[in-house]
Amino acid sequence: MFNAWLINDPSSDPGVYVKFKYKGEAALFDLGEIYRLQPRQILKVKHVFISHTHMDHFIGFDHLLRICLGRDLHIFLFGPPGFIKNVEGKLAAYTWNLVRNYTNDFLLRVTEVPETQMITVNYNCRCGFRPEPGDTGEFDGILIDNNNFKVSAAFLDHTIPVLAFALKEKST
Repeated sequence: MFNAWLINDPSSDPGVYVKFKYKGEAALFDLGEIYRLQPRQILKVKHVFISHTHMDHFIGFDHLLRICLGRDLHIFLFGPPGFIKNVEGKLAAYTWNLVRNYTNDFLLRVTEVPETQMITVNYNCRCGFRPEPGDTGEFDGILIDNNNFKVSAAFLDHTIPVLAFALKEKST
């Protein structure tokens, strides 16, 4: 079971927070302004799905990063073509010389979906978020399919490729 709600009012930056009941986990669909979420809510986020990286859909990335930095977390992010480059641009905007001293393992696992494949790159905090190759595979419309839920995606046109998502709960 899950509860989903808009983070902001309908005329503000987009973002949907999905809380998975009894799992202690959450997901985000788009990262507009997320300051309305409490840090304890953000720390439950394990999956983030970005439709496209217009500012109003991606500006919350920095806040997510700030709240999660220095913690033992692995966050899986999914986005459209060019998404890896966009994440790297955000990470490159900061200086990471002190993170090698962190004892916690904060990892961003970023997956880009350029049409028919999925390309994943890992960014470990203790390595200064230096890109490390991950998996590459076919994209068959499904981004995540685990014991609790499934997220599928389809491409839309917004003068740029945009991902539309469908979240389906699995019965246990």
